[in-house]
Amino acid sequence: MIDDFAGDKHPEAASRHTIDTLKEQVEGEAGCIVIDRQGRIGWAYNSQDTAVAYMTEALQQPTVFTRKDQPLAIA
Repeated sequence: MIDDFAGDKHPEAASRHTIDTLKEQVEGEAGCIVIDRQGRIGWAYNSQDTAVAYMTEALQQPTVFTRKDQPLAIA
């Protein structure tokens, strides 16, 4: 996954690539949450649902998701 950040790849793209690569190599389900040095957030998974939560200084409360079809709030 670290190589995915070369060239300033967004964490969303890096996490998706990581899960796609994992699916090619092993069976099973997984998910990952990625935050880069600029504070950008991305997440991907290959299971039915994956819980994700994060909070930044700009947020007054944590942002929580269980599915990708929920809007991704980026502060």
